[in-house]
Amino acid sequence: MKVFYPAFESNYIPPFRVQGKLLNTFFETPKRLQEILKYFENSADRYELVKIASIGIENIGKVHSQDLIMFYSKLQKILGKGEYVEAIVYPLQKGQKPQNIRYLAGYYCFDSRTVLKKETIKAALNAGTATIKAAMELVNSVEQHVLALVRPPGHHAGKNFYGGYSYINNAALAADILTKLGRVAVIDIDYFHGNGTQDIFYNSSRVFTISIHRTPEREFPYYWGYINERGRGKGEGWNVNIPLDGTVNGSKYLKIMEKVIKLISKADVKGVVVSFGSNIHRHDEQGTFDIDTEYFEKIGSLVASLGVKTITVLEGGYNPRILKESLLSYLEGIYG
Repeated sequence: MKVFYPAFESNYIPPFRVQGKLLNTFFETPKRLQEILKYFENSADRYELVKIASIGIENIGKVHSQDLIMFYSKLQKILGKGEYVEAIVYPLQKGQKPQNIRYLAGYYCFDSRTVLKKETIKAALNAGTATIKAAMELVNSVEQHVLALVRPPGHHAGKNFYGGYSYINNAALAADILTKLGRVAVIDIDYFHGNGTQDIFYNSSRVFTISIHRTPEREFPYYWGYINERGRGKGEGWNVNIPLDGTVNGSKYLKIMEKVIKLISKADVKGVVVSFGSNIHRHDEQGTFDIDTEYFEKIGSLVASLGVKTITVLEGGYNPRILKESLLSYLEGIYG
């Protein structure tokens, strides 16, 4: 299996604002991938590492608005080392845009924690580029499965907004490329709802988006992820949300996954994107589910049973040890 990863991931440390304080480090840190990369380096008989550098902001695909892309591009040019911008006022994308680019964060960002630095944008572009290259490899070669081992995550970034530590939607970039094969399914198994992915494909029948997540009644992102969000226009019926409450153990989660696989198998899909989050694991501090490592292999086996080209894109999972164990278990299932 080929594993695509961004050149800039190792030294990207994002700033976040928590309870009014700006922190230089948070749980979305380089440690998330370092152990996994070492394992892959020592497993050359099974995994081929492909290191990717950014191809530039103008080439990251069609999934985001030109407005958002230009915002990122201008920020890259004006921000100095260590400088950052954050949302102060949230105008709900109404009213006039101020000339000062630094005040536009609130126009595009939907939460108060996600802060932007020059390095943040560079890291997000590298992650997006690595995912694009992985998806292109899947389309243009005999490969059946590839992995985009990327950070920062992306599934909270919508067509014209960012937030939730997500800036560019990697899974959406992959899905857009895979539509060259035909209809694509996105299975989001991160603990949090993939509101950005839903937003991007909400009006499309070419991408079947399915998200299994903690109910937004109790968990971020709160305003998206409900059962009645089923798509609009041509996308009506092609968006499925499965919000979960209470105790969710491995057996219950697998039964849900089996139903998801049956849904997808009836949809005549030619490619699958898995938004992978190990934060559904019982020992991840971000989640509340009760799922052990062994169940990730079974999840991978169910995905592989679809028999179509599949790209797995890393999203959340903030305990480095658990992330490594869960991802490797899942890949065992993919391999069969």
